[in-house]
Amino acid sequence: MNTNVIFFAIVFLLLSCVKKKEGEEKSTVFSNLVSLTENEDKGVKEILKYYGGKCNYSVGYFASTTKENSKFFELELNLNQDDIIKIYKNHPDMIASNSAYIFYKNLQKEKTTYDEIRVVVIFKNEKKQTFGFPVRNLEIVRLKMNTYAKVVNLIKDGSFDTIKTMLNDNSIIRYDKNRLIDDMIKAEDRFGKVKGFNTWGFKFSKSDSIELLHLSGVILRDKENNQFSMDFDINADDNEVLLIQYKL
Repeated sequence: MNTNVIFFAIVFLLLSCVKKKEGEEKSTVFSNLVSLTENEDKGVKEILKYYGGKCNYSVGYFASTTKENSKFFELELNLNQDDIIKIYKNHPDMIASNSAYIFYKNLQKEKTTYDEIRVVVIFKNEKKQTFGFPVRNLEIVRLKMNTYAKVVNLIKDGSFDTIKTMLNDNSIIRYDKNRLIDDMIKAEDRFGKVKGFNTWGFKFSKSDSIELLHLSGVILRDKENNQFSMDFDINADDNEVLLIQYKL
């Protein structure tokens, strides 16, 4: 369905990925009209720290037949670093979804302010690509990300038996979870100790009557970082995991 966009107020705040010198003020335009809350500012800064580049943001309303005057927050990411472009040029949806999640997870009471977080990705000399993420989906991602973090910590502690109890290998995705756990244990010597993780993005999909969520990221190790993804039935128990993969 086509949506008529009505901008109610726009503010552009240009932020550089370069770390500010102590005492340096941010460069703003129209900052006297609209300003970010502290939490929104944290979200924007975390995105810039992660991807670099520059970020413009805007706040507006869009008219909808289902809900009048829905409010959105838009992030426009201008990315010109060759290393970022090389990794993500064919996957702008990953940058968009991860940026929306990073921004959303920094919000507190502001979560009820917006109906959608919109992300516009612009690679160097490329056209804009726009993605919209309803806040109800971002809340699901936030909750499932707690399970993602829990599993990473269990890997760090070597608690693979606990991970096994969380796996459902008899649902829509069928496999042998005993073999999966064995393979994960064998990979520990190669990758080394877990230091943490970074998120890379998410994707919702549907198979038959099951609504699925795929979370992608990377586990940070002292020897070799490894890609790490998890799949969930969004309506299942928060601790239930459909599949763990050492790939995106």
